[in-house]
Amino acid sequence: MPPSLFTGSGLNKLQRVCILLLLGGTILYFSGTWRRGYEQTPSRDAMSEASRSMCELYPDTGDIAVIIKTGAQEGLQNLPTTLRTSLSCVQNFSVLSDLNQTLGDIQIHDVLSRFSRPAMKGNKEFDIYWKQQRLQADGKESEIPSLSSIPAIERDWRTKGRTAGWALDKYKWLHMLDMAWDLQPDRDWYLFVETDTYVSWPNLKRWLQTLESKQKYYLGLAVKKSDDREPLYFAQGGSGIVLSGALLREFAVERRGIASKYERRMREWWAGDFTLADVLYDELGIHVTQILPMVNQHPPRSIPLSPIAWCQAALAMHHMKADDFDEMFKREHELGFSRLLLRDVYDKIYPDGLPSESVDWNNIADAHEWAVPIDRNKLPLSVDPNSDFNSCRIACEAHEDCFSFTWRNTTINLDGPDYNYLHSCVLSGAFRLGAPKPEQAFWSNTDERDTYRRWHSGWMRYRISEWAKAHWECDPSQEWATHAIES
Repeated sequence: MPPSLFTGSGLNKLQRVCILLLLGGTILYFSGTWRRGYEQTPSRDAMSEASRSMCELYPDTGDIAVIIKTGAQEGLQNLPTTLRTSLSCVQNFSVLSDLNQTLGDIQIHDVLSRFSRPAMKGNKEFDIYWKQQRLQADGKESEIPSLSSIPAIERDWRTKGRTAGWALDKYKWLHMLDMAWDLQPDRDWYLFVETDTYVSWPNLKRWLQTLESKQKYYLGLAVKKSDDREPLYFAQGGSGIVLSGALLREFAVERRGIASKYERRMREWWAGDFTLADVLYDELGIHVTQILPMVNQHPPRSIPLSPIAWCQAALAMHHMKADDFDEMFKREHELGFSRLLLRDVYDKIYPDGLPSESVDWNNIADAHEWAVPIDRNKLPLSVDPNSDFNSCRIACEAHEDCFSFTWRNTTINLDGPDYNYLHSCVLSGAFRLGAPKPEQAFWSNTDERDTYRRWHSGWMRYRISEWAKAHWECDPSQEWATHAIES
């Protein structure tokens, strides 16, 4: 590798670290000691060129603090991918976790070290935390990711199928705000993301210039949670949360101690991002501001696209894999890092359009926020949309706002050889590819009658293609989506 990659190349410290990490990771991978995830990396030279182009246009001016939240059980394989692509311009960032670790010269901070020991005592959700500490102390840090198979202690419908590491995560959130300020005080903005969150750095920089950091902002993908004392909207954590410096100053400086105040109560909550919303409202009177569809809790192929989610900036995407990071970063590079809109995501991932149908596939047409009603007045009397896939397609064709649909075949195993079949057709005003969804048991009633469901997804392929062509030009006034929400 040319010496200029390490000296005198114009690369910042972070980029040099990422190159070293990638080299070291490759060696460790083939020696059998490195964890999964490194084998799929694009050309480092090409990515460095793209990063330099982006950083020349959108340098890190020190006004945005980037906080990356992770967990020791996740392993560190996602972090280099994030830092060499979407966040490669960030000069100073903080990685907060549930264990003190290092990756190259990157320090990963244990935010739970701020938690008081009396508040931890007797709380079995911290058992996993102490197991991590013991493994590290015994020189067995490489075994920590194997703890991810341990189920959560508190089991109910909200935590079903979750892991102990996931349950531990909620305890990080409030102290994370204090630590973010302590590590990077007096910034205009604080961005909180996870290692599988893709952030468009150019879009972030341009968007925040339209807002006033001296106002108290809590920005994110607002989701309504109704199983609390009253309905409350919270910003979904993995999609990225932005707090203004004014808000974080009040929390971490002027009202210091809020995090400690809620340490014992946090066991009552089931997720950290909701905990944050609840506390910001109770203590500071702050509600979340909605920035959907600019931020998404989905990876690119599951992002819902529609007439109201097309010309907006693509600011953040969640549940990203290494290939997804590379794909989106390449798209931004192709656009000259000008602006990445949702329509550009469509253009990149569906160059040949969407398919017509797919069996054992879920295109998420049943998402209620995009639901299109079945208009039986427009259907022949002989057509029952729920009866079969083709009839469901006819129902979608009959509604001009329908872009996709799913026909679900439900089988209930009755006594003996008998079965009962329930079918349903759902229509959607949005379109996205979705993901495989094999037949699965999703219900067992008290009579032990198992229920199985299969998904058969369809798309109005031609309608989508023609609509996309007709609406390709976007008015710049539609780019930013910021809506206040009062719970």
